[in-house]
Amino acid sequence: MRYSDSSSPHMRRDLGRRAGETMRVTMDTLSKREPDIDVRKVGAPAVDTPTRRNESGTTDRKTLWKAAIKVPMYTVALSPMVVATACCYYDHGVVSWTTLAMLLGAGVAIIAWLNVSNDVFDFETGIDKNKRESVVNLLGGDRRARNTGMLIAQLFLLVGLLLLIGVCYVPQAKAFDWTPLVLILFAVGWGYSYQGPPFRLGYYGVGEPICFMTWFISTCAAYYAQAPSADARSIEQGLRYLWSQLGPRANSSLMLGALQVSTVTTIILFCSHFHQEKDDLAAGKRSPIVRLGLYKACMVLTVACAFLHVCALAGTLYRDYLVWPFVIVTIATLPATRDLILFAWTNYAEPEKIRPLKYYAVVLNFCYSMVLSAAMILTRKYLIQ
Repeated sequence: MRYSDSSSPHMRRDLGRRAGETMRVTMDTLSKREPDIDVRKVGAPAVDTPTRRNESGTTDRKTLWKAAIKVPMYTVALSPMVVATACCYYDHGVVSWTTLAMLLGAGVAIIAWLNVSNDVFDFETGIDKNKRESVVNLLGGDRRARNTGMLIAQLFLLVGLLLLIGVCYVPQAKAFDWTPLVLILFAVGWGYSYQGPPFRLGYYGVGEPICFMTWFISTCAAYYAQAPSADARSIEQGLRYLWSQLGPRANSSLMLGALQVSTVTTIILFCSHFHQEKDDLAAGKRSPIVRLGLYKACMVLTVACAFLHVCALAGTLYRDYLVWPFVIVTIATLPATRDLILFAWTNYAEPEKIRPLKYYAVVLNFCYSMVLSAAMILTRKYLIQ
């Protein structure tokens, strides 16, 4: 039996017309509905916490953790240890690689303590409420995250202190010389006073002097740990020895080395405030940027960079045997200094664009410290008999 399909074209047209009418009714109904509400915006907390997934998902969270860890910032732990070791080699012709390794480990651990604990203290004061890469915010942004962050910080500090105890051991005397540990503890105390309660001296705009003193003392401690000695000195004897190396009549490179390390590290801290002017002002933090304003802060940054190089060249007049190391480091780091200053002057008025400024300062710090250390070692090895 055969079926005729002669009417099928008419049936198809009729079905198509009905489908079109149904589609129009459906679209008209949808157009009358209220627009969808983005639940991420309505009722969302004021803080753009990293715990909420966004369009980049896991990748963005990894990026935030990298920013929170601040790997480039750990160069500030290397600079005092490496420069002090180079100064000691320049002055005495000896270096202990084991001591250097322990000093570097201790420096990295203490900087980790400083970074994590600062995030904890800033969380308590609310100054980091808009900082997505804060360790506390990444851990959850609540009291439990705060306590976890503090525990991590204290573990880092413990590791650093244990390594420093190893540095204090004098194998020849089979005894401990506690002078390096005492000096580092003094520096750690200064570092704590910057953000830690009840001091929080950074809120009074004195963070930069604290930073300068902390790194100056750390450089002296590292130099002392590397200085050759067959005896375990008392703390008083150790401090007397250091003063003899810092005094105006000292035939030592320690003073200039410590000054340069302290200055270039303080520049990093100064640059880290530029993008936080509004947050600092809202939290009542009288940082140098709040006190000066961005334009004057750029002027101060320019003067500080100029001082870094002028101090190096002036030091060669005071200590003529340091001519080559400081001339080399001045010439070699001029490009990094120029990039830092130009970036600051170009972007200082835009908070988001000026945010990377501290990393330009980190590059300057790393280049200056490594070039100065290499120049001092090579000068001692090949030019000084």
